[in-house]
Amino acid sequence: MKKISTLLSSVFIAQLMVAQCVMTGSATAGPCVSTTNTYSVFGFVGYVNPPTTGTLLITSSCGGTPVILMPPFSGSSSFSIPGLPANGANCTVMFSFSDLPTCIYTAMYTAPAACGATGVAENTFLTNLSIAPNPSTGSFNLTFDQTQVQTISIEVVDVLGRVVLSQTLPKFSGIYDKKLDLTTYNKGVYFVRITGEKNTEIRKIIYY
Repeated sequence: MKKISTLLSSVFIAQLMVAQCVMTGSATAGPCVSTTNTYSVFGFVGYVNPPTTGTLLITSSCGGTPVILMPPFSGSSSFSIPGLPANGANCTVMFSFSDLPTCIYTAMYTAPAACGATGVAENTFLTNLSIAPNPSTGSFNLTFDQTQVQTISIEVVDVLGRVVLSQTLPKFSGIYDKKLDLTTYNKGVYFVRITGEKNTEIRKIIYY
């Protein structure tokens, strides 16, 4: 009986190892378009043992509209995020499943330098941007500095792109410090999207 029990335990552990979700991916920046001073980032994401429900969200830390892929997930998928500001910044593309937040992957790339006649290379949009604690049980402290006077929009969106919290700061400059409370919403993965007049910052937050 002891041998049988040991064998069954070994089979169970092996099944758990096989069932583990694994992702790979790539991100490549396209050339700067002089008429808009923007570029597109494109690549692929591959997965083994992905979840069968939920969505796959692909975001760039340097802005753009998140890409949402629907199941079934099989093999690999390509993606493209257009309209990012060409400013030479170091960027990160994040791949994450809504129904399996622990299965994530990130890919680094560098944005092309500004190429438009009026383009100005900016390495950052906000300074001292912080969201903490993250992960959290529902309350997050969002802080950042903004030195240039501009209208700023702050949105918290779910993995389906639905806005659950929003705020507009007209002609704002200075230090922003406010608590984001998601305790009335479902637990899961959310994204904080901070949009200025020329740039966008996106950060992932996990409510567990």
